[in-house]
Amino acid sequence: MITITPVILCGGCGTRLWPLSRTNYPKQFVDLDDDFTLFQKTFNRIESLNNKFIKIKEVLIVTNEEYRYLVLQQLEKLNNNLKFRLILEPISLNTAPSLTLASFAAVNSNLVVLPSDHYIKNDKILISSIHKGVRHLDDHCIFLLGTKPKSNQSSYGYITYTGNQTIKDVTRFVEKPDYNLAQELISNGNSLWNSGIFILKSKTWLNAISITNKLIYKSIEKSWKKKTTDGLFERPDRLSFSKSSSKSIDYAVIEKAISIGLKVKLIELKTKWSDLGEYNSLDSIYKKNNKGNIIQGEVIEKDTYNTTVIAKYKNISLLGVKDLIIVDTKDALLIINKNNPSSIKDFIKKVKKINQDILIEHSTAYRPWGKYEIIFQEKNTKIKKITVKPKSELSYQSHKYRNEHWIVLKGVATIKKNNSSFKIKKNESTYIAKGDKHKLINNENINLEIIEVQTGAKVSEEDIIRYEDIYGRN
Repeated sequence: MITITPVILCGGCGTRLWPLSRTNYPKQFVDLDDDFTLFQKTFNRIESLNNKFIKIKEVLIVTNEEYRYLVLQQLEKLNNNLKFRLILEPISLNTAPSLTLASFAAVNSNLVVLPSDHYIKNDKILISSIHKGVRHLDDHCIFLLGTKPKSNQSSYGYITYTGNQTIKDVTRFVEKPDYNLAQELISNGNSLWNSGIFILKSKTWLNAISITNKLIYKSIEKSWKKKTTDGLFERPDRLSFSKSSSKSIDYAVIEKAISIGLKVKLIELKTKWSDLGEYNSLDSIYKKNNKGNIIQGEVIEKDTYNTTVIAKYKNISLLGVKDLIIVDTKDALLIINKNNPSSIKDFIKKVKKINQDILIEHSTAYRPWGKYEIIFQEKNTKIKKITVKPKSELSYQSHKYRNEHWIVLKGVATIKKNNSSFKIKKNESTYIAKGDKHKLINNENINLEIIEVQTGAKVSEEDIIRYEDIYGRN
């Protein structure tokens, strides 16, 4: 029997799929197809790794401090009994420090390292490929899973290999080659894209990273030794962690693995795969109609061709257009010409200068007590719908700049205000002035839903002074 520890890397905060994804709500948590999110699909498929020869010890989820309750909220929706641990990075430093944390957390384990934000069409093929790697793993070996290149993309890592057998020998690893080199690698016929899935022993990784990047090894080792545990959360020491350099697994070790005496093996993942790094990659998930269109949501079209439309909240009507990507969310609308060579990454820099908050905040935010949804916002006013889970409560807090008006839509709200308590029911309301100490509590067995209207000089989420918090937030 071989015991394995799957590792889900869940700290990415890219905005390449903005406005669907935001810094505080990255693509691994976005519901792209009204089924499960990419993170949920990753966690679900892990259970299939169990068979009569291979057993899962536990799942390590390495994520960012900011995503801890979002991860828990998404796990709550799964009918999955796998044991898991949550390791919270205090800051984002790319995947090499993340895997180093996981390796210290799972000493002497066989690791199966999985990105949380990739699309994989056929889970059975993935599971079979991982099983092959696990069965042939040894102390001096790293297995990679690669997929056949569909174009000369310069945003992927390329793996060159020898041999036509199931398990191939890697001869070279090229991370993000330029256009011409990518074309040359594909033309040679012995290259695969790196899928970001690795199979290796924790001690193999720790030994390798200690040779190739001592700063990462030493900083993460110290941060793990000084970690704290808070219920489900394991927190590495922030000061020690922040001294580590920021490197990907590929740059830190994989490109150097052969030169330090490791065997690097490759298994082809023979199913559709995408890292969903751009809107054109959504072709992997959605089916096109006979006009080449991808339609999600309430869309009416006539004489429209080769266009992708994701309508989350509004009806979108199209007449006589082609080659567009249209993404509509509650607070932002993005329209792209598919033939425009401009980078969305460069465009995001322009958006950041004009409205940074729209890149960071999602209209729906999840908290340990429930969630809130921003309905309307302007400079001095914000309207939110707040949902508080049964037997949950917000922190005892006050605000320096804003006033709050609360109206109950569903349930019974228990309110603590300046050390006195009272209840308000459906269709009743109350007023919280700036400076008032207050707490919203749901003592009932159903969700509490309220409308909150904020007014004041500032209506920022940063305007919170906490006095008591059962979740340990400052």
